[in-house]
Amino acid sequence: MLTALNPQKVCFLIVKIRAFDVQAEPDLGGGSNASDDDFSSVYETHEESSVVNEVEGIIEAMNVDEQRELIALSLVGRGEYAKEDWVSALKAAGSHPEPTTTAYLLSDPLVSDALQDGLSAYGFSCDEEVES
Repeated sequence: MLTALNPQKVCFLIVKIRAFDVQAEPDLGGGSNASDDDFSSVYETHEESSVVNEVEGIIEAMNVDEQRELIALSLVGRGEYAKEDWVSALKAAGSHPEPTTTAYLLSDPLVSDALQDGLSAYGFSCDEEVES
């Protein structure tokens, strides 16, 4: 069960990650209406996206225990571990292959759902902060 990580912090991250998910890959092809070209750029993903930077800043500001619990929560939310297997999920969270926790989490396109499902498994809700 969460001991280091504040569930409200997870809810805030879910909102930010979903904002990142809304962004689309840049359209490299032409053929669109020239007057709409600048509008669509609002949704394009850039390597230095401010949303990604914000998510990274939040996660990297967490201590090691919080980051480990965040990953374990996503593992429980994805169904890789039952909520009763929290200790095993924490152990697995400490050995992820990515160089950073942010890279690991954002490599899963459904991470916001996994985090929300993980919170729900332990009786926490983000209903006020997160719209499904």
